[in-house]
Amino acid sequence: MSPDERRAGVSLAAIFALRMLGLFLMLPVLAEYAKTIPGGGNLTLVGFALGAYGLTPAAGKAFAGLKRAIEKAGLRLYVVSSYRSHAAQQALYASKLASMGRANTQKYVAVPGTSEHQTGLAVDLRSPGGRGTSFDNSREWRWLRAHAQNYGFVLRYPDGLTKVTGIGFEPWHWRYVGVEQAKAIRALGANMTIEQYLRLA
Repeated sequence: MSPDERRAGVSLAAIFALRMLGLFLMLPVLAEYAKTIPGGGNLTLVGFALGAYGLTPAAGKAFAGLKRAIEKAGLRLYVVSSYRSHAAQQALYASKLASMGRANTQKYVAVPGTSEHQTGLAVDLRSPGGRGTSFDNSREWRWLRAHAQNYGFVLRYPDGLTKVTGIGFEPWHWRYVGVEQAKAIRALGANMTIEQYLRLA
């Protein structure tokens, strides 16, 4: 556990669970990418390359398909944030601590080392009709709720489930898990979390 994690009061068990959760859902994506690299079929990767929209190649390709579909429906989405390095997450966390205080920062900003943005599988979105906490009032958000799973994305931090996810409601934060798993998660309910799906909650 890093000094930042100790200062934030995050338990070792919680950090381990979050990191293992991210790794579990990232393995299929890394395995797919490894096959494109000479000698990489055994998944001997120590990092990953970024594709479209600052996401892993598989997630970027899937998001490109989602974006085409939503634009075909006459709507618009914009990427606010995708991949962040550990240093960028540390800077963001420190900035939010200074401006929001510890309680609100811990509710909405992941401790460096546990952020899904560091995996290249998460994307923060906005639209002309809303951004941040107002994004869920937009037509684009309603479209995502109905169709995002068809492109491998799920709403990562649903409303009212902070005790399960450890993060407050973030209508803007969408996580790529692959089409099969996204559909399976969504089939269990609109607010089904990854933690509950994996029976970690």
